Amino acid sequence: MKALFTRASLIVLSAAALAACADVKPEYPASTATPQAAPPPPAQTAPTPETPVGEEPPPRAAPTTPLTSEALPPVNRRPGAANDSDDIEAAPPPSQTNMPPREAPQPYSSSAYAPPPAESRPPPVVRGSRRPPPPVPTYILSVKGPVRADRERVHTIKVDQGDTVNNLSERFHTPKADLIKLNKLKKPFELEVGRSLKIPTPKAYVVESGDTLFGISKRFNLSTDLITELNDFGPDEHLRAGQEVALPIDVKDSGPLKRPGPPAARRPAEEEPAPVEQPTYRPPEQTYRPSQPTYRPQPPVRPTPPSRYEPPPVQPAPLVESSVAPSDAQVTAAGRGRFVWPVTGETLSGFGAKPGGQRNDGVDIGAPSGTVVKAAAAGDVVYAGNQVPGFGNLVLIKHPGGWVTAYAHLSVTTVKIKDHVEQGDEVGAVGQTGGAEVPELHFEIRYAPTSRDKAKPIDPTLVLPTGQ
Repeated sequence: MKALFTRASLIVLSAAALAACADVKPEYPASTATPQAAPPPPAQTAPTPETPVGEEPPPRAAPTTPLTSEALPPVNRRPGAANDSDDIEAAPPPSQTNMPPREAPQPYSSSAYAPPPAESRPPPVVRGSRRPPPPVPTYILSVKGPVRADRERVHTIKVDQGDTVNNLSERFHTPKADLIKLNKLKKPFELEVGRSLKIPTPKAYVVESGDTLFGISKRFNLSTDLITELNDFGPDEHLRAGQEVALPIDVKDSGPLKRPGPPAARRPAEEEPAPVEQPTYRPPEQTYRPSQPTYRPQPPVRPTPPSRYEPPPVQPAPLVESSVAPSDAQVTAAGRGRFVWPVTGETLSGFGAKPGGQRNDGVDIGAPSGTVVKAAAAGDVVYAGNQVPGFGNLVLIKHPGGWVTAYAHLSVTTVKIKDHVEQGDEVGAVGQTGGAEVPELHFEIRYAPTSRDKAKPIDPTLVLPTGQ
């Protein structure tokens, strides 16, 4: 019993001591440190009474304090506080702190804006106007002359070493069947060197003003060399309006040539809608002072003394022949057997230089007036008239291989331009025109080794048979 009493007494004393400790508040020395802000206490909620099973909970009462979006001021808790119910001091409002005041935004000042000068600003936009239509491209036509057909037109050549029907057909754009039929060739169609062979040229282009040999070759897809050979053109040939240029059978006409011309005129201004101008932007008036450019004085320019050097005068380039002039032996070898005497008579003046600084580029043959003058070789007539001073009635015949013969002082001509003559055909009659003192025939032979050379006079006796 005594032990039980003792234990109960100890329990009562302990409870009384604990109650006395709870009522005593400990004292702490004042702290010099700045109190730290403590987090806000958790929200206190009223205890919810238990709801019996099967019953609905009662509705919650509306809060007496109105809700606000403003943040609550932080609180300062003294060090050593046991809980939120201990001595809690509210933090001072933000207006009482030492924070510097926030600067107010500065108003916009237009004096800080300096617009670019009016010259550099883009022009005002003009709306409601249409873009002018693009110019219509135009073309200028050239080489637009007609093409005429003439089935009887032919061109005669001399067969050279190595010529065959096949390569001549490709060279002159002519079918082999037409060459064989026109020249009456027989199998095996072998060609003899020096034989005259006819090339059909049934088409001809009529030259118009401004046409050139290059333009004609481009329209018909032919080489200029082929056109020159088919028409026996010289190196200095000039096309005339109305002249006919012979063309081969297999020729492709691509039509007149086109080259760009000036653009066509646009629509008149009165038909275009009037543009609508928008108001022009004007910046606010302000004082704008552009920066002044800095100018640096330039050193004086001293005049350059005249140079004592004088360049030598430019000498004109000498005329260079396209090939070396052939010797007499070469001329004789090239023309042997090609020509015959055009007329029989006495030689009045031979080839070469004469007294008094004169020169004869051919031979003068005396014969009775009216004597028939014959073609020295087969070829095409390139001139027949009396427009060359000092020669009277004159006939020029172009032969294959770069040869040309001239017949002057004729009393009459019996051929015309573009006529084809065979060796021995009549071309005129002996006369006394062009200042001749007696009836005579002035006869010349000219030779050009290549198509790039100009035909020059040679001594006719080098290629004519000995004796008349």
